[in-house]
Amino acid sequence: MNTSFDYLWALLKPQGEFIYRERACRRLWDTFSPAKQQEIFLRIQAKLQRAEFVNPNPYFAIVNNVGETTPVYDPPTNYFGKQLRHGVNYYRATYNGINGLWTEQDVKRFNMSNPQKFEI
Repeated sequence: MNTSFDYLWALLKPQGEFIYRERACRRLWDTFSPAKQQEIFLRIQAKLQRAEFVNPNPYFAIVNNVGETTPVYDPPTNYFGKQLRHGVNYYRATYNGINGLWTEQDVKRFNMSNPQKFEI
């Protein structure tokens, strides 16, 4: 059975000498509540998706992402009922249970369900 730490470790993919930090990282990880673990995981995941810096030392990758108060990500914009721009691909899709009209980029970024291309 995979634990949340196993998913974090796979996400971080430590290299070189840092692969030997697993035990210390697991002990650190276990000090956080499940909600805090999820917050840290999502923050690191979002940074990696945006190609932002995440410390290659997994211990410090965790520590550096504990106390940030910025949101993990900006939620996508639902363009239903808004003026649409030409040259942008829009899709009807579902995000967090909300049916709406989203950009192609957001549909992919947030892995939305039931995407259907919308023609202007």
